Amino acid sequence: MDDYPDGWPRVAAFLNSADTFQIFRRFSYAHTRLLTNMMAKITTLEKGLLELDRKDAEVGSDTN
Repeated sequence: MDDYPDGWPRVAAFLNSADTFQIFRRFSYAHTRLLTNMMAKITTLEKGLLELDRKDAEVGSDTN
């Protein structure tokens, strides 16, 4: 653990040093909320990329 800086990196190294130390809360609700939020953002970004691709195809693009 001395190879890690003080603070969270050293705490993580300590918790990783033995299987019996790795007891964590599941955060299931928060995890699900974050994942669904990120999926929605990715879907929006994906639609924007598709629109950009369509515009490039219409006018011709010299990036191909």
